[in-house]
Amino acid sequence: MTQEPVFEESSGNIFADLGLENASELFTRGKIKHVFVRNFGLCDDWKHVDEREDLQELIKSQKVPIINFPKFSYRERDLLDATRINFSQAFLSAELGILGQQRLHSFLKKAYEEIGKAQVWNVGQPAANKLSVDIA
Repeated sequence: MTQEPVFEESSGNIFADLGLENASELFTRGKIKHVFVRNFGLCDDWKHVDEREDLQELIKSQKVPIINFPKFSYRERDLLDATRINFSQAFLSAELGILGQQRLHSFLKKAYEEIGKAQVWNVGQPAANKLSVDIA
C-alpha cells in the first residue's frame, strides 16, 4: 500500500520551516536572494510563465532578477557528460572540434552576459560593474 505524500505550505521562512530556533534572525540576516532562471536548454517556450499575471507581479514586486540561460548544443552537452569533463577541459578536447568549440564559446559568453545583467553577485553596486570573462 502506497501512502500519498503530504505537502505543507511554506511559512515564507525556510529556516522556520526547517525548525531552527533562531529562524527569524537567520532569515533577516541572510536575505537569500531569489533568481528566476529561464533555462532555454530545457524549454523553448516560456509563455506559460510569462502569461501568469500573479507570478509576474510577484517577480516585479520582489525585484527578482531573471536570467535567460541560453541553450547549449545537445551534441556538445552530451559529449561533456559522456567524457565527464568541464568547460575548460572541453576547449582542449580534440573530440569537440572547431565548430563545437565555437558553440561552447558562444554558450559561455551568452551565459556570462545573462548572469552579469541579473547582477546576482554585485548587489548594491551600479550596473556598470558587469561580470566579464575572457574566453580564448
